[in-house]
Amino acid sequence: MNSRICVAVRKRPVASGVEDIVETPSPACIVNEPKVKYDLTPYTDRHTFTYDEVLSDTADNSVVYKHCCLPLIDTVFNNGNATCFAYGQTGSGKTHTMLGNNREPGLYAIAAREIFARASKLRAVIYVSFYEIYGRKIFDLLNQRERLFAREDADKVINICGLSEHAVNNIQDIFDVITAGSQYRAAGQTSANAESSRSHAVLQIEVRDPNAGGRKGPKVIGRISFIDLAGNERGADTFDCDRKTRMEGAEINKSLLALKECIRALGMGKSHVPFRGSILTEVLRDSFTGNSRTTMIATISPSAQHCVNTLNTLRYTQRVKDLGGGGGAAKVEQVMAGAPAQARRPAKKKVFEPAPPVKNRPEWVADFADEEGGGEPAEHNGRGGNENKKVAKPPRANAAAAKGRGEAAAEVKVKDPKIATIVKNHIAALEEPSGEDEEENEDEDDTEAPQEPARALPRDEERQVRKVHAYVVDEITKAEEKLIALHRRHIDSKMTGIKEEIRAIQAFEESDSVDDYVTKVRAQLQKQMADMQLILGMLTSITGMLKDEEDLSYTLNSSHKVVGR
Repeated sequence: MNSRICVAVRKRPVASGVEDIVETPSPACIVNEPKVKYDLTPYTDRHTFTYDEVLSDTADNSVVYKHCCLPLIDTVFNNGNATCFAYGQTGSGKTHTMLGNNREPGLYAIAAREIFARASKLRAVIYVSFYEIYGRKIFDLLNQRERLFAREDADKVINICGLSEHAVNNIQDIFDVITAGSQYRAAGQTSANAESSRSHAVLQIEVRDPNAGGRKGPKVIGRISFIDLAGNERGADTFDCDRKTRMEGAEINKSLLALKECIRALGMGKSHVPFRGSILTEVLRDSFTGNSRTTMIATISPSAQHCVNTLNTLRYTQRVKDLGGGGGAAKVEQVMAGAPAQARRPAKKKVFEPAPPVKNRPEWVADFADEEGGGEPAEHNGRGGNENKKVAKPPRANAAAAKGRGEAAAEVKVKDPKIATIVKNHIAALEEPSGEDEEENEDEDDTEAPQEPARALPRDEERQVRKVHAYVVDEITKAEEKLIALHRRHIDSKMTGIKEEIRAIQAFEESDSVDDYVTKVRAQLQKQMADMQLILGMLTSITGMLKDEEDLSYTLNSSHKVVGR
C-alpha cells in the first residue's frame, strides 16, 4: 500500500445451498453474472475488476487488518491522519468488519490494541469520540445523541462544536465506548433488512503527547478515523418503503457520491475539491489533506440474489481506485501540500465513564486485556454483518442550464398524463449530465435493472421518472430546513410583537389616543399576517412536492413489481 488511497474488496461467506458467483484471485475480483436472453436461454456474463487487495471469504478480521489497516497506524504515529472506510450494500458485512462479533474483534479493537501498545512506549494519552452523520445532521453518540454543528473557523479548519471526547486507557474502555455509542445509532427497517443502519458512524481515536503543547492542550501526535458507512442502495430497493426511508436513502447516496467526487478531484489534481458536497466529506476534509492515508474496504455478498448490488459496489469502488491513485499521484501531493494536518478539535473533554458490566461480553475483550503488546490476534472464522442499502443519485438542479439546452433537453417522455404533468413541472430545473458524468450515469442505470423480457415502463420513461423523483426528494429536504428556520423566526417575531401590542394597549389606556394605538397595532398585525402568508405558501409548496413524490414512487414501485412477476 504505497499510495495514499488503498482500495480493498472483502467477500463475505456464502450461505449453504446458495450459488456463489464471486471469485477472488487477488488482486482480481470476478463476478459471474447469471443472465437470460430474450429467448429464455441462460448465459453467464463475466465481470473482472482489479484492486489493491482482494480478500476471500476465508479471511477473518485479523487478515483484513494486516493487509489494509496496519500501514494506517504508522501514519498516526507519524503526525498524520488515517481513515478507514467500510463501504458496501446492506448485509454485506460492513459493521462486522468494523465491530466484529462475540468470537473475533473488529478493526476498531485490533487497531486500538496496536495504538495502545505504541502509545505506552511514548507515554502518550488516547482520546476517542464517536458520532454519526444522519442525513444532514451530526449527533454525538457518546452524549445521549446530542445535536452537533460543523463550523469552519478563520483558518479554514472544520470544527465539530460540542463533540465530546473521552480518555481511554485500555481495550475494555474502547469496547464500552463502542457499546454505549452503538445503542444510539439511527436504524430503520428496509426491504432488505429488518434493522438497517441509516447513518454514517465515525469513531475517532486520537493520540496526544501530554508533555508537549501549549494553551490549547497536549500536542496531537495523530488521529485515525473508522467510518462505517451507511449501505449503498438502489432506488428500486426503497420505492416500496415509506417516505422517510426513501429520503434517508437519497441522502445516503448523495453523501457517497460526494465522497467519490472528492477522491476524483484529488486524483485528477484539480485545484478545487468539492468537500462541501455533503456533511460527510466536509467534516472529514482532513482525511484527504496534509499528511494523510486512506483505506476503503468494500464488502460484497457473493450470492446471485445480490448480483446487481455487488456489481454496483464494485463499479463504485473501481472508480475510487482509478481516480485515487495512478497517474494523478504527483498532483495529489501538490494539492495536499500546505493543507492543515489536524482539523477538528472537539469542544468537550472528559474521561469516559465505563458502562455497567455487560452480560455475554465477547471472549476477545479478556484476551486483549491480558496482552501487553501489539501483534496479530488469534484467527477466527466467524463472520456476520449489519445491513444497509442504496438509492438512485439525486441530480443537480440548475434551471438556467437546463433551459439553455433547448426544448430537447426538457422533453417529457412519460405517457401517463398525471405523471407527465409532474415530470413537466420539475424537469426544467434539472441539469442534464454531459461528458464523463453522463457516461458514468449511463453505466449505473444499466446495472440497476437487469434485462427483462417485459417492463411496465419503457426504459427512457423510467429513467426520466427516476431522475425527477430523486430531484423532488432533494428539494423536499432543502424546503424542510428553510421552513423550520422561517417558522422559528416567525415565533421570535410574534413574541416580540405580543410585547409591543401589550405596550400599545397600556399607552392607549394612559393617554386615550386612539390614533397611535391603531397605527401600532395595524403595523404589528400586518407584519404577522405577511409572515403567516409566507409560511402557508411554503407549507402548500411542500405539500405539493410530498404528493408528487408519493405518485412518482408509486409509479416506479408498480413498474418493478410488474417486472418481478
